[in-house]
Amino acid sequence: MRTFVFAALLIQASVPSRGSIEGVVKAGTTLQQFLPNARLELREGPGTPIIVRSDAGGRFIFSSLASGRYRLFLTEDGFIRQEYGQRSPNMPGVSITVAAGQQVKNVVFRLDAAPTITGSVQDQEGNPVADILVTAARRTYDFRGRPTLTAVASATTDDRGTYRIFWVDPGDYYVSAGYAPVRRSGNDDETVRATYAPVYFGGVTDPEGVRPIRVEIGREINGVDFRLRRQDLAQIFGLTMSDITRRPVAATITFIPTEDANVARYGTQSSLATGTFVISEGVAPGSYIVVGQSTSGEKLAGFTRIKVPSLPRFFLNVRLELNRAVPVHGRMTMDSELVPDIRQSRIVLMPAEPGAPSPAAVSPLADGQFVLADVIPGEYFLTVANLPNDTYVKAARQGKTDILETPITIVAESAASLEVRLGSDGGRIDTAILDGENRAVSGARVVLVPDVVRRHRPDQYRVGTSTDDGRVTLRGIPPGDYKLFAWESIEPNAYLNADYLHNYDGVGLPVRIGPGQNGPVQLRLIPAGQ
Repeated sequence: MRTFVFAALLIQASVPSRGSIEGVVKAGTTLQQFLPNARLELREGPGTPIIVRSDAGGRFIFSSLASGRYRLFLTEDGFIRQEYGQRSPNMPGVSITVAAGQQVKNVVFRLDAAPTITGSVQDQEGNPVADILVTAARRTYDFRGRPTLTAVASATTDDRGTYRIFWVDPGDYYVSAGYAPVRRSGNDDETVRATYAPVYFGGVTDPEGVRPIRVEIGREINGVDFRLRRQDLAQIFGLTMSDITRRPVAATITFIPTEDANVARYGTQSSLATGTFVISEGVAPGSYIVVGQSTSGEKLAGFTRIKVPSLPRFFLNVRLELNRAVPVHGRMTMDSELVPDIRQSRIVLMPAEPGAPSPAAVSPLADGQFVLADVIPGEYFLTVANLPNDTYVKAARQGKTDILETPITIVAESAASLEVRLGSDGGRIDTAILDGENRAVSGARVVLVPDVVRRHRPDQYRVGTSTDDGRVTLRGIPPGDYKLFAWESIEPNAYLNADYLHNYDGVGLPVRIGPGQNGPVQLRLIPAGQ
């Protein structure tokens, strides 16, 4: 019996102690009322996602947690969504580290009321128009720093032509209206209602000329009104054919808008016998990526860009040539004999044509081999993420072509293998972020920007978020000259845009990164709005 008890004690001692995260949710920055039934979700740590609700006193607890790093998110109707440690809604938060058996306490969320945008929509005669989609978009930046508008919230006008877009995050919005009214029934004999040209608030039709609306915490922005004009939709006819046999093929067709957040997405099917298709309801003016994917036999795909002008009774013929989607093989190697575990790395091909379909990301095997399946012929940029600490992409080639400086060209006849070579001598820099009163700043976005010669290469940038003590460590940095920045609030990928970065170039801290450890350095925070 004693032997059994001793064995049981050994087993119990070998089980790691479990930790916890607990705290409270409060509503408002002044009244500080406790908020019950708020939804809290842990992500990225062991065993996640884990979801709990706050109790009647606003308290919550995540118990029996394995040791690890977690991110904590909170959502509640009527309030601004929040991640623990974030400084503004478009910024990342701060992870919470739980050691074995550690009880992390006093995590406090203070929620502010979410803003609202309201207004009305009328036609040219001043009559209210129902069933118009009004969209609020944000200025965002893609993986190469190109600016674009991304729809984040919308509402449809009621019978009085009024709309209400509620529970949005504070910030700058580009609000537009003009989506074709929806059909209320499936009756083919129903009279087709008028359609309207998309327009941004202020009567602007070109996205480049529109000015944003500033939406503040807890405010309701009224009077965002629109006067629409009727317009004819373009009639689109097309043909899908195999680029290999030059014969018609049946395919699923999708029109994906690339510029205007309020332009609709369209889809149809081409004929099995003739390869012809038509968008019977018409297409609103705008720029589109037209994507075709075969529905039978050999797997074929292709895409092309079209521009639909705002002209009356406009007809457009689209010829879509489909190629065989091909596998792209590759291998990841190291520049040293010491080979870290690279199986968590992610290889991505991002299309050079904005809006075009991208193949699924893959991870390499232990020996570095990888295969990207079903890649549509075209041009792509290589992106490698989640590399082991202190490693970086030192070189990448497709045959004899350097694919870090130019896009990868994938053709149906032969897709040359990709060779990705990792450098093992990546630098590391420890940074402390301070405000104007020399206090540590958590949740700041810290970006290491390469010298001007390399700024067209996203793989040369390093990005991090300062922790509770204001510190952040950037690792795996290619040796060279850089400038270090820290923003209180910045849109994702905005630092990749040359015009945006030019405004801040004078406040960046010049640093030279060599192999191994560098720093530490201190950096002043760039306040929001500067």
